[in-house]
Amino acid sequence: MKKYIPFFILLLFTLADFDRAKAQSGSLNWNDFNSAITSADHDNKTLFLFFEAEWCGFCKQMRSEVFPQDSIQDKVEKGFIPVAIDIESEEKIIYQDQEMSQKSFSHQMRIDATPTIMFMNSEGDVIGRYRGFAYENEFILLLGYIRGGDVVNLSFAEYKEQIRNSGNN
Repeated sequence: MKKYIPFFILLLFTLADFDRAKAQSGSLNWNDFNSAITSADHDNKTLFLFFEAEWCGFCKQMRSEVFPQDSIQDKVEKGFIPVAIDIESEEKIIYQDQEMSQKSFSHQMRIDATPTIMFMNSEGDVIGRYRGFAYENEFILLLGYIRGGDVVNLSFAEYKEQIRNSGNN
C-alpha cells in the first residue's frame, strides 16, 4: 500500500491543478485582444474586456462563480467576444494602430480598480464600463443593457430601474 502513496499524492495535485485551471479560465472562451477586434466587426459582436490582476480576489471570484454560469455563457456567446486584460502584463497588444503592453493599455483606458468590465465596438470605441464585482443577475442586466439598451441616452442605473418597473428581471 505504501508504494501507491506517491501515486495518490500526484493524482491529488493533478486534480487540484485541473480545478484551478478550470476556475481561472472562467469557462468562457477567452480571446486575445488583437484577434477579438477583427472578429468583433466580422461577427457583429461587442468586445467584452475583463480587466483583472493576478492578486485580485474579486476577479478570481467572478471567474469561478459568475462566468461559468450557463446564463452568462449563453449571453456572452451570442453577442460578445470576451477578452481578459491583465493590468500588470507587459504582453503586447495593438490598439488603434499602436502597439502597447496590456499594462499601458489599462492606463490609457484609465483602469484604476479591478475588476473592471469594459465594452467596445469593433472600432475600439468604448461604449460602456462597469467597475467592481458583479453577481450573476447584475452581470446579465449589464450584458442586456450593452447589447439592447440605449447606452447613449440611458445610464445603467436608469436601465435597471426600467427593467424593474416593467417586471422583466
